[in-house]
Amino acid sequence: DEHAALIMGVDPARFGRDKTVIAFRRGRDAKSIPWIVLEKKDNMEVANLCAELIDKYQPDGVFIDAGNGTGIIDRLKEMGYKCYEVWFGSSSSKQEYANKRTELWADMRDWLRGGTIPCDSYLRDDLVSPEYKFMGRSDQIALESKDEMVKRGMHSPDRADALACT
Repeated sequence: DEHAALIMGVDPARFGRDKTVIAFRRGRDAKSIPWIVLEKKDNMEVANLCAELIDKYQPDGVFIDAGNGTGIIDRLKEMGYKCYEVWFGSSSSKQEYANKRTELWADMRDWLRGGTIPCDSYLRDDLVSPEYKFMGRSDQIALESKDEMVKRGMHSPDRADALACT
């Protein structure tokens, strides 16, 4: 759908073994615009690249994981760009989910039934690696945290989190 909104999602990592991923999605298409995967880039480098990509693609919305991305968000806003903070740990707007990350991943799961994604083994692994559990009296669904995944020997699902930001 060429008339659907173009969304840019950013999952920043800064340093360490995780990756910064910038994903694009227009309607059901998350494949046509190549995703960017960066290693060991500081917030200013990522903010400058995001600004270049915003200028190039003119997305209708830019959503950034605010966990490691607050510096990127602040810099982009200082440069005059509009972007939205995604707080994965914040409350879900849906009763059945324990937090915003779980809610977004559930929405992404539903979207995937008709969506197209890059043919990328890392993305595939990201999408199937997290486990979930039920929490509290109301049995809210909670997606496994990145720290819990690392304890199990898994890597952070950077690509899937970038897609979830879209």
